[in-house]
Amino acid sequence: MKKRIYCLCIFLAALSVKAQIDIPFNLVILTNHTSYYQTPQDTLLPMYQNGAFIYINQKNGQPAFSKKFKEAYPFYGKSALVFDTENQSYNVIDRSGNLLLNSGFIYRINNRSTSGKGFFGFFISKEENSSEFFFNMFEGTFSTQRNSTYGGYPVLFKFPFVKNQDGKYALKSNHFEVDNATPLDENYFMIVKDGKIGIIDKAGTILVPIEYEESPVEYTEKRAKVVNIIPLRKENTWYYYTTQGKLITTSPMFCHTLLYGQTKLGVYQKGTKFGLLYIDGSTLEKEFDWISEDGLLARVGNDFYFIFEKRIIPYYVKN
Repeated sequence: MKKRIYCLCIFLAALSVKAQIDIPFNLVILTNHTSYYQTPQDTLLPMYQNGAFIYINQKNGQPAFSKKFKEAYPFYGKSALVFDTENQSYNVIDRSGNLLLNSGFIYRINNRSTSGKGFFGFFISKEENSSEFFFNMFEGTFSTQRNSTYGGYPVLFKFPFVKNQDGKYALKSNHFEVDNATPLDENYFMIVKDGKIGIIDKAGTILVPIEYEESPVEYTEKRAKVVNIIPLRKENTWYYYTTQGKLITTSPMFCHTLLYGQTKLGVYQKGTKFGLLYIDGSTLEKEFDWISEDGLLARVGNDFYFIFEKRIIPYYVKN
């Protein structure tokens, strides 16, 4: 359910951006087909040149093959989605630029499909009840079977506090009392005591001093997903901590979107512009009109870029 909501948010956000600008590609598809685990390491990237998209070899800056496309998206494993102008249809290419599906095979891409990363859903007919097919980008194969993304019911973290008659929370183990508490994972908790915020472990050991004034982390007793980065504000500075209470960096910038597992820490907004904060406390020199939720895509005016670490690579820059 959460995955479907997240996909819908990406879909609506991308539609909102696309409605404001004129671009010759599908921003929803671009967002769905750009992956932190795949795209930054790929040697072939699509780029708009002279009215069409081509694939550029990032090692030598030369076209990987001669074919040009009306639309072209990043490779995911063995395959990449393109719009074949000759047949007026979406298709899939291998790393040599060869079309893998029959001409005119794909009628419409299903951007709301929950088929999973590395797959995309599509229809081959205009009929409302037509079957949805699924293409495996890694293997370069398609089928009528959905890639299962069901992971079972979420398991909630244990909440080792009890609420007393005064409305305060006390640890069951040693009666350490706080005003409020929420699990960050199975062993670590963010707490409020006397109006200040800190982080403790389940034994009540204070890992982050209880001296901070604000955090965007929601207070709930029921949590099933680890909170990997915890922003805490003191005066005009934001302190970014790990779940275990280790300081990552400090910055005057508040990241409304956090990017766990990257050298990028998060996306911040400054006035009408958006920027990237890194785990070493530095920021990307260039700021943008829009940055995607995963920090991999950015826009200035009608121009779109990939952002890999601190490399800014043109995707669609109209000359």
